Amino acid sequence: MLVSILLGAAPLKTPKEIQARQDYFKRLQEGDSLLAGRKLDQARLAYREAVELLPAHWKAYFRLGASWNIVGHLDQANAFYAKGLQINPTHALALTRYGGNLNFQGKFEQAENTLQKAIRSWPFIKIAYDALAQVYIKTNEPARAVTSLQWAIDIDPNYGPGHANLAVAYTLLNQRKKAHAHLKRAMALGVKGPVIDQLAGLYNKDASGGKAQ
Repeated sequence: MLVSILLGAAPLKTPKEIQARQDYFKRLQEGDSLLAGRKLDQARLAYREAVELLPAHWKAYFRLGASWNIVGHLDQANAFYAKGLQINPTHALALTRYGGNLNFQGKFEQAENTLQKAIRSWPFIKIAYDALAQVYIKTNEPARAVTSLQWAIDIDPNYGPGHANLAVAYTLLNQRKKAHAHLKRAMALGVKGPVIDQLAGLYNKDASGGKAQ
């Protein structure tokens, strides 16, 4: 009886609507394969075809945003993230990417609000805490960055970028012993790059001179 009531209450899809939905997800899959192969123009074409099939569905907009993020075209990426977020305003990963872009563009207040919304939507998204910490580092609030990054490594103690960024934040706070400890942890987890090299040089010099506090 209950099944028959639910079926009777459910909106019926026409064959055309069903086919459009099937084609939409087929285009998404095609776009994802092309994106993975760095065939960006073809991937975007597949995603745009998906949008034409189901313009009220959010996934293709977020994929289009990601395709522009890859090449650093942040305005284009943000336009698609914003469009998708109008439809699905609590998608934590899209909010995180959008907020990270806004931070890179110097829109710090908007970035902070967007990243906090990402965290409220999914409290276990470590990269959102990390991205929020980058906002605080850029706005000269390293203590707040430490708090945010501690949440990230509480979620995943082996999150290397979180340890690397804690090394940066603690260095800014002149808490060099803590900074050095997180730097060593980041390096043990395989994190590399110019910032790591710079910090390693600093703390190696401290160690040789006996200056680490």
